[in-house]
Amino acid sequence: TDITSNYQAKFFFRVTNVEGTLKLNKKRKASPGDDNVKMTIELESAIGLEEGTEFSIKKDDKVIAGGFVTKVY
Repeated sequence: TDITSNYQAKFFFRVTNVEGTLKLNKKRKASPGDDNVKMTIELESAIGLEEGTEFSIKKDDKVIAGGFVTKVY
């Protein structure tokens, strides 16, 4: 599954799930789900996060990507 900037999906952090939007850096318009990329994720709800937290991205109840939190704003 290709991931594009402004992609809306469900993000799972440990046992918490929250909807959000991810944004790729300006140089990338799309990325395959198996590629390593840096992205910014804007969550619709505030949750407790810390750097190093593992997460997965789901679309239609299927895991399409995953990663680790590297910075919290």
